Amino acid sequence: MRTFTLSLATAAAIAVMSVEASAQTIGCTSGGAGGAFPASGTGNGTYQTVQPSFPFSSTLNVTSLPPGATVVTEVKLNGMTHTFTGDVQYVLESPSGQKINLFNRQGGSNDWNGDYVVNSVEQGQPLPTAAGTPPTYPSSTFSQNFGTWTHGNFSIENVALSGVAAATGNWTLTIWDWIVADAGNLTSWDICFGTPPPVPPPAVAPALTAPANNANVTGLFVSLTWGTVLGAASYEVDIDGTVFPAVGTSYVFQSTLGAHTWTARGVNSAGAGPWAVARTFNDIGLTAPTLGTPAANGAVFGPSVNLTWTAVNGASGYDVDVDGTVTAVTASPFVFTSTPGVHTWTVRAKWLTNTVVGPFAASRIFTDLGAAPTPCNGSTLTTVPFTGGNGLGTGSAVFFDINVTNPAGITVSQLTTNANAVAGTSFTLEIYTKTGTYVGSELVASAWTLTATGGGASIGNNQPGGSLADFPDFAIPTGTTGFAVRIIGAGHSYTNGNGGNQLYTNADMSISLGKSQATLFISTPFSPRVWNGTVIYNCNVAPPVISYCTAGTSTNGCTPAISAANQPKVTLGGTCTLTVSGLEGQKQGLIFYGINNSGFVPSPWASGSSSFLCVKAPTQRLPTSTTGGTVGQCDGSISTDLHAFFVANPTSLGLPLVAGNKFFAQSWYRDPPAVKTTNLSNAIELTVVP
Repeated sequence: MRTFTLSLATAAAIAVMSVEASAQTIGCTSGGAGGAFPASGTGNGTYQTVQPSFPFSSTLNVTSLPPGATVVTEVKLNGMTHTFTGDVQYVLESPSGQKINLFNRQGGSNDWNGDYVVNSVEQGQPLPTAAGTPPTYPSSTFSQNFGTWTHGNFSIENVALSGVAAATGNWTLTIWDWIVADAGNLTSWDICFGTPPPVPPPAVAPALTAPANNANVTGLFVSLTWGTVLGAASYEVDIDGTVFPAVGTSYVFQSTLGAHTWTARGVNSAGAGPWAVARTFNDIGLTAPTLGTPAANGAVFGPSVNLTWTAVNGASGYDVDVDGTVTAVTASPFVFTSTPGVHTWTVRAKWLTNTVVGPFAASRIFTDLGAAPTPCNGSTLTTVPFTGGNGLGTGSAVFFDINVTNPAGITVSQLTTNANAVAGTSFTLEIYTKTGTYVGSELVASAWTLTATGGGASIGNNQPGGSLADFPDFAIPTGTTGFAVRIIGAGHSYTNGNGGNQLYTNADMSISLGKSQATLFISTPFSPRVWNGTVIYNCNVAPPVISYCTAGTSTNGCTPAISAANQPKVTLGGTCTLTVSGLEGQKQGLIFYGINNSGFVPSPWASGSSSFLCVKAPTQRLPTSTTGGTVGQCDGSISTDLHAFFVANPTSLGLPLVAGNKFFAQSWYRDPPAVKTTNLSNAIELTVVP
C-alpha cells in the first residue's frame, strides 16, 4: 500500500520555520515494491558501456505532494541487503523522464543489511563505518555519491536531489548490478519531498594537483589545478597572499621569475571552506615552443614547407626565424616558401599582445629536396598490401633481406613505404645495408653502412601503393644484402608475419621479411614483422647517346652519321640498334666498337684522308653488310642490333655488361677512289644501363 506521511516533527518544524537539515523533509510517499537485484541471474554488463541485463525496477505513484514541498529530499531504501555494495548503482527516474544518479558503486566489498536513506549530494554525509563479519553498513543516512559515472551517460545525470522538482505521477527506482556473483534484495522504498536543505560551507579542502610541490615551471602563464570539493559552487586561489576568484578547478596565473606559494579553497553561498595545505612552485623563466615538423635534419619537398610547433600556454603570437628572416605569426603552422637546399629555423613565443617575448627554441635544420619525386620506370617487387595492422612511430626501422638472383645485380632507385602520417607530411628515409643477412645484426650498429638518405611525402596511413621515397641510386650485387630502413617524421605501418606473408620473389630477386625496431640498433626487435613496401629498381633513366668526332667526306660527297636509338642494357632486354645513314650506295660496310677511350685522341685515317679514327684499340667488328641505296648517291645505310650480336657472341669484347660501362662505336665502309680505298663515319659514346 502507498501512504503519504507527515511526521509530527516535520509539522512542528513547519510551524516554527526551523532551518535545521532534519526539518527539510515535509513528507514521504511510501510503499514502493521491493525485489531481488539483479532481477534474475547475476550481474553483468560493461561499466558505462553496456548496461546490465537484469536490472531491478519498481514504480511508485505519487498522487499528492505535502504542502510547501518543492523538491525531492530523500529516497529511503528499506530492508536492503547485498553482499558487495561496490557492484551496485541506484537511479531515480522522475515522472518527466529525468534520470537522477542516486548512489553509484560505493562501499567496495562491504555488505548492505538494514534501512538506508539517501539525501541530496550537497549535504555531504558519508557512508558510516562498516562493522562485523562480513563488514556491513548499519542502518544510516548518507548523501548521494556519483562515483566515477559520466554525467549524461545513458541519460543518467549527476544532479542533486535538491535540484529535482517535486511532482505527482510515477517515480521509478532502478538498481543496476554491474558485476557477477553477488546479489541483493530490497523490501520496499519511499520517496520524500520538502524544501531544499540549507547548504553548509564546504567541509573539506580541495586536493591540489598541479604544479607539484616545489616543482620548477616555465612562465609566462602557469596553470594551477585542484580537485573538486563537495558542496563548492566556486573556488578561491591564494597566490603569494593575494586571493583570486575561480569558477572551476583551475586558475591561470600570470607568473614572474622566482618562487611562489599558493593554495585553494571551496566557496558557496554559505561561506568558504578550509584552505588546502599550501604548495610552492619555482618559475624558472619564459618557455620556448617545442618544435614539431620537419624533424631535425629531416628532408622535405618544396616549395611549400609546413613548420609546426606546440602551442605555448597563453601566448598571443610567435616569431618564426628561417635562415635569419623573422616572420610574426599568430599560431602554428607557418607555411614557408622554400628553395632546394639546407635551411635553419626556430620559433619563439610572445605574450600580452606580443609585448613580452620569450626565448627561441633550439634551432633545427631541414633539407629541401626540391619537387616531390615521381615514380621512375623501373622494375618493381612489392610485399604485402598496404593494410598495416601494426606499427611504430618516427625513428623506427624495419629489417628485411634482398637476395639478388640476376647475375648483373640490380640498382635500387626508389622505395614506396606505408608512412603513417597525415597526408602531405614530409618524411626522411635512411637506408642501411650490410653484406649477408640482417638476422643477428639488429643490435650491431658497426655491421651496417648508411648507403642512402632520401625522403618523400606521406599520402596517409594504409593507402594503396604507399608513399614514394626517392634517394640516390645504389647498386647491390648478386647474393643476399640485409636492409634496415629507418623513417623520420612519420611512422612505419607494417603487418605481423604469419609464415605465409614473409617471402616475395620475381625474376631478379626475392625479399625475405622481417623485423621492426623502435630505436635503430638499440631497442629489442619485434618479430616477425612484414614491411609494407615496394622496391623500385633498374630504372631506365639512361644518359643520352653522345655523338663525337667528325665524319669523313666520301668521293661522292657523302658524310655518313652513326646513331643509336637507346643505350645497351645489362639485361640485354629489347633491342639496341646502331644505324649508319648517308652512306655511299651499294658499298660494303660495318660497325666496330671499343670499350676504353681513356686518353685517346682521334687520329687521321690516312695521309690526305678527311676521315678520323675515333675509337681506341682493342676493337670488335660487327658483321659486314651492303649499304643498299643507289650507286653514286648518299642514300645507303647499315644497321646492327648490338644486343643480338652479344647474345650470339657471348665472348665478345666488353662482356658481360656492367651498368655504367662505356662503348665507343664507328662505321667503316668501302670507297675505292678514296685514299686507302675506305672512309669512316663520325662516332658515338654509349653507356650501359641496368
